[in-house]
Amino acid sequence: MRNVIIGIHGLGNKPPKEILESWWIQSILEGAKRHDVSFEEVDFELVYWTDILHPVPLDARIAEPDNPLYLSDPYIPKMYFRKTGPHSLRKKIADYIENKLSKILMNDDFTINYKSVTDSLIRKYFKDLEQYYAETTDDKDGCPCARDRIRERLIEVLRKYKHDRILLLAHSMGSIVAFDVLDMNPDLKVDTFITIGSPLGLPIVIARMAQERRDKHQESKVLRIPDTIQKKWYNLADLEDNVAFDFKIEDDFSENSYGVKPVDIQVENDYEHRRKRNPHKSYGYLRTAELVNLINAFSRERKESGFERAVTWLRELFSKKRKAAAVTLTGMDSSIPLSLPDLTVSQVIDNGDFDRNKALGQIRKQETVWDFIVIGGGATGVGVAVDAAARGYKTLLLEQHDFGKATSSRSTKLIHGGVRYLQQGNISLVLEALHERAILRNNAPHLVHDLPFIVPNYDWWEGPFYGIGLRVYDMLAGRHGFGPSINLSPEETIERIPKIETESLRGGVQYHDGQFDDSRLVINLAQTAVDEGATVLNYMEVTSLEKEGSLISGVHAKDILKGEEFSLQARCVINATGIFTDQIRKMDDASCKPVMKTSRGVHIVLDESFLGGNTAIMVPHTDDGRVMFAIPWLGRTLIGTTDTEVETPELEPAASKEEISFILSHAAKYLTHDPEPDDIKSVFAGLRPLVSQGTDENTAAISREHQILISPAGLVSITGGKWTTYRLMAKETIDKAIAIAKLEYIHAQTKDLAIHGWVKNSPVFGLLAQYGVDAYKIEMLLDKDPGLAKQLHPDLPITKGMVVWAVRNEMACTVEDVLARRTRCLLLDARASMEIAKDVAKLMAGELGENKNWIAQQVEDYKQLAARYLP
Repeated sequence: MRNVIIGIHGLGNKPPKEILESWWIQSILEGAKRHDVSFEEVDFELVYWTDILHPVPLDARIAEPDNPLYLSDPYIPKMYFRKTGPHSLRKKIADYIENKLSKILMNDDFTINYKSVTDSLIRKYFKDLEQYYAETTDDKDGCPCARDRIRERLIEVLRKYKHDRILLLAHSMGSIVAFDVLDMNPDLKVDTFITIGSPLGLPIVIARMAQERRDKHQESKVLRIPDTIQKKWYNLADLEDNVAFDFKIEDDFSENSYGVKPVDIQVENDYEHRRKRNPHKSYGYLRTAELVNLINAFSRERKESGFERAVTWLRELFSKKRKAAAVTLTGMDSSIPLSLPDLTVSQVIDNGDFDRNKALGQIRKQETVWDFIVIGGGATGVGVAVDAAARGYKTLLLEQHDFGKATSSRSTKLIHGGVRYLQQGNISLVLEALHERAILRNNAPHLVHDLPFIVPNYDWWEGPFYGIGLRVYDMLAGRHGFGPSINLSPEETIERIPKIETESLRGGVQYHDGQFDDSRLVINLAQTAVDEGATVLNYMEVTSLEKEGSLISGVHAKDILKGEEFSLQARCVINATGIFTDQIRKMDDASCKPVMKTSRGVHIVLDESFLGGNTAIMVPHTDDGRVMFAIPWLGRTLIGTTDTEVETPELEPAASKEEISFILSHAAKYLTHDPEPDDIKSVFAGLRPLVSQGTDENTAAISREHQILISPAGLVSITGGKWTTYRLMAKETIDKAIAIAKLEYIHAQTKDLAIHGWVKNSPVFGLLAQYGVDAYKIEMLLDKDPGLAKQLHPDLPITKGMVVWAVRNEMACTVEDVLARRTRCLLLDARASMEIAKDVAKLMAGELGENKNWIAQQVEDYKQLAARYLP
């Protein structure tokens, strides 16, 4: 008797059988290797869907067994997939159902919506539902329909191994087919049944199908497991899938004659080898420790002799039922320890790979040359690191202070096409930004969301003028639009913005753009870079560039926190330092001509009562020629920005009294309650990295387009640009840097790359909403130590657990890191943040192993910094 694993894959745009099968085998073996498990001999056979619904020809470039893409790299570029067109009716229906489904599943009265949930799930996850779930068994050509063909394939394979021990591994929608076959064919037996990656309550779909087949009038949700499952049914659901997390398969089934009842296991996936929504998403499941242990237990079970098989057959012949006590894996060799996974959510929270000490260890032992060393840990730098690492290049990122310390954490918190650039006639930049805006919302829905804006009208001409202009904005956005522009009456305008100035108000024009949290996105992008294989370090200053002959060969860097120095080699060095671009360029060539022209933008933060509602105000033209915004943000009102030319860039710019007065006076024109300096919770300033064209034009008129400069020594500098276009900037930079490094070209992978924390249709996380899927892990941390759930200040969205999480999992090294960028307390209320600085320092010291002197110094440093954020 052999041990046989039969895998049935989910339905989707899958690669050819040869590639798909190698993925499964390689993924299981890689999981075993990673978790130090040695499997006994196991036969493997895959039941696949490809030739039934999605025939894809085997591309010659990936067909050779010695091609590393064939066996080793669990990723097939999307060029090998035939995707449904974005405008197709099927895509629109699927999107509509997904939206409705999320609302249905969140309904507390689940029984009422039971059938609609089932139907929606089936339709969503079977894109070819009409083929699979057809009422007839024959198609128009007289051949079995796709549903019956895939059933027959699985039946054929199960019968092939009917005298062996079978572990049936059903992935995603393959679970439905597997359950169908086991439920309808009592002659087929499997030892162990494992459903994995069950999205959005898939077990409930299985239960519904079985229920309708057995009894059309049955109201009970609880169903009996088929006797074809003889030993165990495990359901592995992803922690990141909040619905699968909430709904348990064990609640839907009663045990069968053998005493088998399903067991739910929540699993955490291996981020390093999984790009959540990208093509190899599925294979993260095959690497989880829980699944590896289950396969290990199955493969090591002692094989029965012919006599034992006969005894088993006779026992089953004369005994219709087994006692529930016989559920355990009988025949297990007692000398081999069986380590079954914990059947509840793991309480162990480790640092993962985003850990500064681990990163230091990686550069200490690095003996080979990096493909790319990226200088700068702002939006541009981390974006470049993500792009390079996602393509598979060996990437190191070095940041002199903390990630997003300078410009990238001091924006207006908008992901937008740029109405201002439309006014300037820069259509290409607006088109580019609108396209990237949609990509970023898709890739980071936990941080980027739609925000309605209103341009208030106080003159007769403003309504039609801005109405036409913003409809052009909509037209340029096309299918990437966030919502249509509409003209509003005065009453509708006041309803949306209760605190808007009503005197002479003629109405408004509403349009839509994107809002986000800039520093949180920087952190998530840095984590994504690490997830993709990069090494990133904050507080690592590049002090000089190293050369071999006339060409740059690496950098010399110093650890600001520990004083350790490093000489690091690279095939190409990328300068992505924003406002400090010229300083790095001068390390290469002291005589180079400066290209940067820096301007300061100032924002003030007020209580949310100054604006009211959830709609922003856009002032299209201020006295200095800029657009000004008043937006709701994290329970506050954020107003800005100014434009003041700055001669020398600095890491911690401060607002002038004149700039603060400028903002207050403009805000008073549009708000019923005129803000005063004492009303300001915080004021912050950021410097824009503008690329000078060698003219005397004012900074408000300089384009935000980016430039890539390549020096004779091979230094690649990317500068200019804006937050919204960071991904495109990174792509173009790496495209050029590949040639400098003389590396084989690999296409960019970031257009559909989910950013760390990605979660869609998430439940309400409250204070943890900005963390995306990491909120689950923080909640587990709080479950382990309930004291960490305590909020540190009634006016600030921060708990003890968030501080601990920032140190353990987000590379926070100082009190400023936590209060300014991991949370936004400094920007939300500078005075209140000073009050909790000591509490934060104590928590951090406990995590970092620091003493009282460190705590005192950190508190003093932070209070000096925070004082600069007060008017």
